[in-house]
Amino acid sequence: MSTEKLPIVVALDGSPEAGAALDWALLEAQSRTTPLRLVCSLAPYKSFLARQTDGPMSVSRQQQAQTVAATMLATAAEHSATVAPEVTVTTHLYHDDNDAAKVLLAESARASTIVLGSRRRGALGSAVMGSVGTAVS
Repeated sequence: MSTEKLPIVVALDGSPEAGAALDWALLEAQSRTTPLRLVCSLAPYKSFLARQTDGPMSVSRQQQAQTVAATMLATAAEHSATVAPEVTVTTHLYHDDNDAAKVLLAESARASTIVLGSRRRGALGSAVMGSVGTAVS
């Protein structure tokens, strides 16, 4: 039997809610002496930037989406090292077109806990717009 602890996985998208989820997960990782894995799907960034143009996304727009997401992950990792230096933190940027729910479902197979922020849309908003939290739960 392995003594390696499964990480707490935190879904990040750059929102204030994801930042609050990260802070909660850091405290939880400290209390459990468990590693933290920060993940982000590039798909929403690509989708957002694609809506800003009239046609297919250019290579430069794709690179912009990757840079924004990678910078956000790096900033979150730096924040984690400052707040909880004893917690081992890894990051992963998903480059494929999987949405956040698919990414988190895949991550859940090798995680002790999945943590994500709440948009506070309410029941109607989640029913109409969909919810990563609902899909993952």
